[in-house]
Order: sequence, then C-alpha cells, then structure tokens
Amino acid sequence: MSTRNTEPGGAAHGSSLIVFDFDGVIADSLAPCAEACQAVARDMGSGRRLAPNPFHDLDPLTFETLARALSLDPVAFADTVSRHLAARPHYAPLFPGMDRVIHALSRRAHIAIVSASRSDVIRGFLETHSLAGDVARVLGRDHFGTKAQKLAALRRIWPEGRFVMIGDGISDMHAARAAGAVAVGVGWGWQEARQLGDHGAAVIADTPCALLAVLRGFAPH
Repeated sequence: MSTRNTEPGGAAHGSSLIVFDFDGVIADSLAPCAEACQAVARDMGSGRRLAPNPFHDLDPLTFETLARALSLDPVAFADTVSRHLAARPHYAPLFPGMDRVIHALSRRAHIAIVSASRSDVIRGFLETHSLAGDVARVLGRDHFGTKAQKLAALRRIWPEGRFVMIGDGISDMHAARAAGAVAVGVGWGWQEARQLGDHGAAVIADTPCALLAVLRGFAPH
C-alpha cells in the first residue's frame, strides 16, 4: 500500500532523509554548464579558453568559484550563467537509471535536492522526467545559506532516521560531514571518485544501480 504524504513534492514517508546534489548526479549537465560558463566569461571580457570540464578541481564546486579563478565578478558571473541555463528549452539529459533510483527511494525515505542551480530549473527538470512527486524539498541557489546550512535545515525538518547526502563534488562531501550526514559519492559526476574518497566519502557508487544498492543500507524498509 502506498504511504504518500501531503508535503510539497508528495514524497513518501520514511525513516531516512536522503539528499541529492543535482548537477552531475541527477542531471547530466556538464556540457551545457561548461558552455554557459564559457559564453558568459567571454562576454565579461575573459579571453581564457575553458577546459571541457572547468569544474574538475573546484572547491567549493560552484560557478562563483570558477569566476574567481577567472578573475571575474563571482556574483554577476554566477547569476548570468544561471539565467543562460534557465533559458534553455531542455536543460540536460537525466543520467540513465536515476529515475528508478529516486522512484524506489521515495517509497521509504524523504528525498530532497540541495544544489547551486536555481530551484525553478530543478523543479522543471523533475516535472519533465516525472520525478516531481518523489522529491519533498528543493533548495537551490535562491535559498539562503551554504550547502551545509541547507542540509542542516532539512535535518531539522526530518530529525529521525538515517541522514545521507549524495554528491559528485569535494564540497558535497565536506558539506555532508559538516551537517552530520553520511557522505556518499558518485563515480559519474563532475569530479573524480578518487577526489571524493580523499575528502570524506564513506562510499562511492560507480553506477545508479550500485547507488540504489548502497542506499538500501541507509534507508531500510
């Protein structure tokens, strides 16, 4: 029998809180984000040619950090990149299998997303991929606080059970640990599994299928 609740997003009741990063974990958005950053950097006067993955070594993994590396205004750069991405008719593909992971987990845990992307972009993506009903909270760049502070705020809403953060960045691992969550890394994101392991990942899943197997241990029936 279904145990749906009436909270925003309609996610299922559960004893655990599982928080996902968005870009590089759910959305395969490296290429469009890199393209937007290159276009905005050029428009802001930078003649530097960005690498295909300009986010590889950033800590924290944000547009603002990239702007500082390019000696550009971080707020103006990040806001303009975010507007470019929001204007795309199709934001990015879904990583294959992540819909099944989120669908399965939402039946026995509270699912949230914490991201440096705009909340409206994330919600639109979730609607497109029929995932909006599985996600109880979305905290994007338009919500106040660091990623660790946003994680702590979510934990205050759901204080019981296991607490897990899944991400693809060094800063995701740092934020998880700072907020008291189990840090779980993914091997298909913007930063390498080795980097995540070096910065506190308790476990790293190489595929969405493996991630589901890992998370079964943190979000029991």
